[in-house]
Amino acid sequence: MAEERSPMQNTMENMSLKQALSRLEAIVTELEQGKLTLDESMAKFEDGVRLAYTCLQRLEED
Repeated sequence: MAEERSPMQNTMENMSLKQALSRLEAIVTELEQGKLTLDESMAKFEDGVRLAYTCLQRLEED
């Protein structure tokens, strides 16, 4: 069975470094506010980890 990809994962593949960093900063801000449910926080954290990896890939490309 194939792993389902979130819309965020598909979008990350096409993001520039600047876009990925901006989105990562927004996620950090959301998590710091503490207004999300545990499930929402976990999903945001997972997206943040993927974005960090995307940033690393973009840095290695340059």
